[in-house]
Parts: sequence; C-alpha cells; structure tokens
Amino acid sequence: MKKLVLALVALLFVASVFAGKGESSDLLRGIVNGDYNPKKPQTIKSMSDGESYTQLSADGKTVTKYSYKTGKAEQVLFDADKTRGAKIKNIEGYFFSPTEKLMLVYTNSEKLFRRSFVADYYIFDPERNKLETLTDSTGKQRDPLFSPNGRNIVFYRGHNLYLKKLDYDTESSVTKDGSENLFNGVADWLYEEEFGITNLIAWSPDSKLIAYVSLNDSLVGSYSFDVFGGYPFKSSADLYPTVTTIKYPKTGTVNPKPTLNVFDVYYKSIKKVDLTQDTDMYIPRIKWSADMEQIAAFVLNRNQNRLEMYSVNSKSLISTLLLTDEDNAYVDYRNIDYIHFLNDNRFTFVSEKDGYRHLYLYKPNGILEKQLTSGNWDVTDVYGYDSIKKMFYFQAAEKSPIGREVYSVDMKGKQNLLTEDKGTNDASFSSAFTYFVKENSTANTPNVYTVCTASGKKVRELEENKDLAQRVASLPQKEFLTIKNDEGTELNVWMIKPAGFDANKKYPVIMYQYSGPDSQAALDEFSTGLEQHLAVSGFTVVCVDGRGTGARGAQFRKCTYQHLGELEAKDQVAAAKYLGTLAYVDANKIGIWGWSYGGFTTLMSMSTGEKVFAAGVAVAPATDFKFYDTAYSERYMRRPEENIGGYDRSSPMALASKLEGKLLLVHGTADDNCHIQNTYEYADRLVQANKQFDMQIYTNKSHSIKGGNTRYHLYTRITQFFVDNLK
Repeated sequence: MKKLVLALVALLFVASVFAGKGESSDLLRGIVNGDYNPKKPQTIKSMSDGESYTQLSADGKTVTKYSYKTGKAEQVLFDADKTRGAKIKNIEGYFFSPTEKLMLVYTNSEKLFRRSFVADYYIFDPERNKLETLTDSTGKQRDPLFSPNGRNIVFYRGHNLYLKKLDYDTESSVTKDGSENLFNGVADWLYEEEFGITNLIAWSPDSKLIAYVSLNDSLVGSYSFDVFGGYPFKSSADLYPTVTTIKYPKTGTVNPKPTLNVFDVYYKSIKKVDLTQDTDMYIPRIKWSADMEQIAAFVLNRNQNRLEMYSVNSKSLISTLLLTDEDNAYVDYRNIDYIHFLNDNRFTFVSEKDGYRHLYLYKPNGILEKQLTSGNWDVTDVYGYDSIKKMFYFQAAEKSPIGREVYSVDMKGKQNLLTEDKGTNDASFSSAFTYFVKENSTANTPNVYTVCTASGKKVRELEENKDLAQRVASLPQKEFLTIKNDEGTELNVWMIKPAGFDANKKYPVIMYQYSGPDSQAALDEFSTGLEQHLAVSGFTVVCVDGRGTGARGAQFRKCTYQHLGELEAKDQVAAAKYLGTLAYVDANKIGIWGWSYGGFTTLMSMSTGEKVFAAGVAVAPATDFKFYDTAYSERYMRRPEENIGGYDRSSPMALASKLEGKLLLVHGTADDNCHIQNTYEYADRLVQANKQFDMQIYTNKSHSIKGGNTRYHLYTRITQFFVDNLK
C-alpha cells in the first residue's frame, strides 16, 4: 500500500510539473514539430551576373529569378505545369550549367547515407521550355555534374560513371568495373560520413578530361543490422527481418583503397595516377586548378597528421608535391575546402601552423607568399575571392569564441569587419561578390536574414522571424558565463534557469553537452530543443564546452589527442562541482546527458569514480572507439596498436565498474553510424559489474532517432527519467 501511495504522489507531482506555468508538454510537442524553428528563405542560388538569384517555390513547382537589390521577381525560369516534353508534378532541387543555359532538376529522391541520395534527374532547357530525362536507362542517378562548357554531364548510376553528351544526345559508360565493392567517383560510407563528401569528381577547365577517385572496399569489413517489417504485417515476408549490410572499417582494420584516375572524353581512355608510394592513405578531395593541365590532389596519411597537396600533370600524369602541412596531432581535412585557386594559379590555404587557424596565400609552385590573417583567434570559414577587387571573404571567431563575424581582407592583409551584429553571423555571397545574404542570430533571438552589399551595408530584409521572436521571449532565456576547471582554464557556458526562478530555492541541474573535437554547443546562436522544455519543467539547464572544443586555437582544440574523453569528463565534473556551490543549486541532484559523442562523454563523466552526477542519459553513445570507424577514431586516437593505453583510458567499457548514478541508455537498432553494438556490449559490462541501469531501444531508427512519434517519445522519456531521479 505504501508503494502505491508513493507512486500516486509521484504521478501527481509529475502531472503538476507538466501542467505548470509553461505548459511544458505542449511546448515539447511544438519543439519536436518544428514550431519553434526559425523560418528561413528558400535556398538562394546566385546567378553569374552577381545581381540576381533564383529560388525554388515552397511547392516545388517553379524556379524564379529575383533581384538581389529589390527582391522583385524578374522571370520564372521553370514551371513544372507548363514544360514541354517530359511531365513531372514538382521538383525537389535543381542547379544550373556553368553557362546557365540549361538546368538539371530532380525528383523522387531516395536517401542513401547522411548526405547522398539517388533520384530521377531531368535536363531542362529554359529557352525552349523543354524537359527531358537525363537518361533513358533504368535506375536512378546520383551526383550529376555539368562540364564547364555546359555541353556534357557525368553522372553515377548503378555502380558506374556515365557520360551524357548533350550536343549529340548520346550516353556512354565512363567506367565498367564498378561493383558493390568498387565506388567510381562517388563516396562510400566512410568517405561520406567522415570527409563530408558525396562524390570525388572534377572536370578539367576545358571540359576534355574528368578526374575521379575510385574507392576499393573489397577488403573492408562489413557491419550488418536487422530491419524489422513493422506492424501491421502486410505479408508473411514482414514476419522476418531483412538485413542491411554496410562496408564499415572499424578502428585498426583495412581501409578503402583510393586510386586517382583521369578519363579522356574524346579518346574514352582511363589512366591511373600514381600519387604516392603510401598505399594506406586517404584522398579526401580533388580539385582542378586554374591551369588547364594541373589537377590538385590532396592526400592524408592514415594517421591524418600529414596533408600533402600534389600537382598532377593531366597529360604526363607526373605528380609533384607542392605543399605539406604537418601537425603533432592531426590536420583538419576541412581546411582543404578553404583552398581557392586564383586566376594566376596562386592559391589560398588554411593552416594552424602558428597555433590558430589562419588564411595563407601561396605561389603556384607551392612557396608561401604571405600570411593574410593573424591573431589569437580562428578563421572558421572562407567564402571565396573577388578577382576584381582582389579581396578575400571569410568568417572568424575574432571577438569571442562563442560568436562569429564576417570579414574581408585584401592582398596587403588589411582586414574589414562586415557584420556589426552580436552573436553568430554567416554569409552567402553572390557569384560576383557584389552582395551577400547575412544570417544572424543570438542564443535568445531567432535568425534574421538580410541582403547586404559586399561592404556589409544593409539592402533589405529577407526574413526577420518576428512572430517567433515574440513567442520565445516568454521562455526561460540562456545566460552566458564562464566556469574554471581544476587547472584554472575558463570554460564557456550557457545556463537556462527554470521558469519562475526563485533565488531562495534550490533546483536540480541537468547538464547538456556534446564535447566532441572542435565542436561547440555553448554558442551564442539560436536553437530550440529539449533544454527549453526541461527549464519549463523546473530544471536549471547548463551547457559546458570543455577542453577539445572549437574556436579557441589548436592547443585547446587538440589537447584531448590520443586520450579522448578524459579531459572532457574532468571538465564536466569540475563544472558540476562548481554549480553545486551555487545557492540555488541542489548539489545532490545534478544530472548530465548527451547524444553520440555527448553520450560517450556522459558515460565517461559518470565513471570517474567521483559521485557527482545523480543521473545521466547517454543517447547513441560510443562506448569504445575500437567499435567506431577508422577515419574518425584514428584521427584523434591513432590506431589501437600505437595507443592501446589511450584506448583503454578512453573506453566506458573498461570503466563500467566505476559508473556512479542512475543511467538511461538509449539507442536505435538501425544506427549505421554509432552501432547499437556499442550499447549492447556496454550493457553486458554493466550487468557483469552488477550495475543496474535503464535502457530504451528504438526499432529501425538511425543515429538521429526520429520519425513519426519517435522524437517526442524520446524527449518525454528523458524528461521523465530526470524527474524520477532528480526531483
């Protein structure tokens, strides 16, 4: 009877929490449904004149040309209801040929991995208002790419590359050896997930050659998981799960073998390029330089602490090492994306050689010409180069690591600030660098989109999100502060105090973090998520960016190298201890949660041997980096045989017996990224260590754990777990 009474009291308490001032359950439903997401303009694609842009209508039926200056519609370039030839109801996306005489549009897309998809592509001629299929062959296409002269298209179908010659309306194969184990010109799972690309194809500027990378996965290990039929069963086949298998190289195992190839469009011949004698390496990017005959190929060694830039002569296929960037820890592959070739074949390069990520200018022969930016701050993006004004445009965290600004810098290193707004600023420049669309937000102010001149002068507003700004103003607000760790280093933090906050009361605390290398969660930018719901439900919510996070220079970013999780956990523990000293915090009721790397850090933070956290939730966690993929794990940990002690110290599996506090483990059964193997194996370690825990499994759900009612169920489950264990 006593248990029943206590249960009824608990239920009444929870009901009162959810029916309180903020009506948090309604808020949570709105957050999950996207009602608190800022409106954003449909994707803007700049036209070559730099004065106009195009947008796809919300219903996917039309593509319209607009003026940057006035915002007025100038011309409808595509209308699905009025095209001649092939007929489609609407499109999902489009892009122009370099000459802007043709468009490629697509529909009926099917997602492959995180970024890639196949779809039905069509060629549209705006002048003739004619729509025709990209190919007459069966099978959806992937990653089509116009030649610079706009007369050819290379695309991927099945397992091979094909060439469409528009002048002759012919299609021919570029490769014939493709298979489930050989990816020609497109990324496999590893390259897409860990190098952020879907294809590795580059046309020569004269449209005569195609450079592409082949990835041989024949020796790469496979990971398989069940996909269940789902109820109600449509047929007897649904009674049996199907199996999805992905080529997934786990840490220390065989990697995809990359090969650079050059296809001659006229002779239809393929030649292989010998870049380096190192066969156990990555080719994460290829670009064609401004020189018709020079391919820029980028090679990362297996440990990713050496990046080499080769110049390959497309005729002789002789490769010359132009540039090497080495680091005691790792070289960030994303720096390659900031390389821009000038018309004279000089090029920009981003490096951390002086301790911060900065922009450098190199001569065509790879000799450093000058450092364009400098200071104790990081360049965080490079938008491009205006060859007329001889000006580079970039984003940086110069004023503060928690914000972003947009700048220009000339050849002499003179730097100009283009955005005065507080918080986080980003820019999308027109092709001629005459205008840019500025996106600005703060932690408590939704995104505002503004058209500006290249000098930063406001032209007009695109979207202000005023209605959303009024709604979120009534929610508990984020406050920024710093907390020192045990070594005295200041860590950036935001805090949301509970609705109806009373400084004379003590509140439970929930700490949210991600903590992964070069990540940032304590940013001054707008977002809505579980944190607002938890604050309205009576919790103080805190986010701490510990050591290893971004925009604070290479030393801070890379100090976790070869021992992931140790310093991150120490910083979360130190922050929790500090929070426990605050008058309005109940030091005995502090929880922590995170997703993916944040789930890993949650487990590490609860396994230090200190009884700091009363409860924690680990969603889709990595529980031992030997379970994870090569490119990510080895970038930050090296291979296990080189750092076995580091792997052991970074493994929640090895620390399971030290776990303190109530734990909820959450995972999706179809997670192709951080496999449910992590949670299953860790759960067994907890069982053997006689540690009780809760577990929530989501059938057929990927790493994002969403679809249908899933995300609402997950957030409700997390909230209830913290109510049960911290209230």
